[in-house]
Amino acid sequence: MLSYCRYKIIDLIYEMVYKSLQYIFIKIMKIYRYLVTFIIPFFMLKKAFSEVIKKDTYYFPYVSGSISIEEKYDKLLDSNDGAVDDKKNFLFTNINTKLNLNFTNNFLLGTRILLRPTSEQINDIKSVYNDSYGNESTLKRDLYFFKSYGFIFEEVFIEYKEEYFCAGIGKFNPNFGLAYKNDRYYGIFGQNIVDQYKLSEVLGIFVVMQLPMLNLRLDLFNKDRTFLSSSLFGLRNSYEADYSIGSTKDFLNFSFSSDFLIKENIRMNFAYKNLRPKSYDFKKNESSFLAGVEYIVEEGQFNLGYAASAEAVYVNNYNGDMGRHVGFITTNLPFFYSGWNFGINYSLKMDFEESFDTAYSQLFGANIGYIFKNGIMLDFARKFEREVYKTSKFTKEKFNLSSWGIRLSYRLKF
Repeated sequence: MLSYCRYKIIDLIYEMVYKSLQYIFIKIMKIYRYLVTFIIPFFMLKKAFSEVIKKDTYYFPYVSGSISIEEKYDKLLDSNDGAVDDKKNFLFTNINTKLNLNFTNNFLLGTRILLRPTSEQINDIKSVYNDSYGNESTLKRDLYFFKSYGFIFEEVFIEYKEEYFCAGIGKFNPNFGLAYKNDRYYGIFGQNIVDQYKLSEVLGIFVVMQLPMLNLRLDLFNKDRTFLSSSLFGLRNSYEADYSIGSTKDFLNFSFSSDFLIKENIRMNFAYKNLRPKSYDFKKNESSFLAGVEYIVEEGQFNLGYAASAEAVYVNNYNGDMGRHVGFITTNLPFFYSGWNFGINYSLKMDFEESFDTAYSQLFGANIGYIFKNGIMLDFARKFEREVYKTSKFTKEKFNLSSWGIRLSYRLKF
């Protein structure tokens, strides 16, 4: 009996050790696959463009631009939003390729192509009064190694430029605000509030005046409804939201932006945009006002620099909904020291509607990162989010969310 029990205990220990080793092996293979997806493109791109970077002179036509490769991992620590089907871990690759084919000193063909996981765009008229109507549905949290990836042609335009003047036609991203562009200031996963008022993927024309201390830009556009609004591979379909704002065909949607230097290290920016609906039976004109300021101190005697910035936006008839007004406030305070960067950021969205009580979303983040001599960047971020949304005039639902993330990235300019 004792001998039988001894053998059973030995078998149990053996099985536990075997399963533990099997679990460790599976984890190691996942990490290996993760590293391969990043390292191989990195060395291929570095080898392919190494000769181009060394050149001091160019012969027309030539290609210039940048390629950014990012591996992002995000883990939910706790949440009470009731999304039981949401996974805790979120991992994906994002490759942003900006290529300019320069024909002469004045003419170029510009493109921006993204490779990332995709999801379906919501064109169903039943969702016409939903904020998701006409937008790509939220990407579900998952480990995206090779599934659902697609190429998105975010920009394809022809540009003519002089010393103080620039104009272009095609598909492009209008200029409305600067907060969403400052990804280095904004942690890793802290842009979901700012993304709600930025403009992207439109067809039209733009005119820019670039003076020593003042930049002015005018964009006239419609939302892209062509095959370019879908993805090559992946799940993204073409944009067909007929009653979404900005979907008219008369190119009367516009944005006007300006930024100028007040002093050597203080810059302010103002912008206004107006988006029209195709039918006033469903939606109304949306108009937005934006003001921002940025104060930058370069790394000086002690290799310490910082950039404090703030941006505020007021939207009238948000999403084309009559009587709905939304305000956004974004603040950032990053520091830089000998390759290190660390900072904090805060965003607030306030949703006012005549028939409902006020709803709001808040996001606070902190991040720290380091850029190595070979150009590879490693960043860590911590995020806290709170949202209160309206279900009726007197009823609110709340949820809190906290997460941390890591980003491994490399950017190549040529």
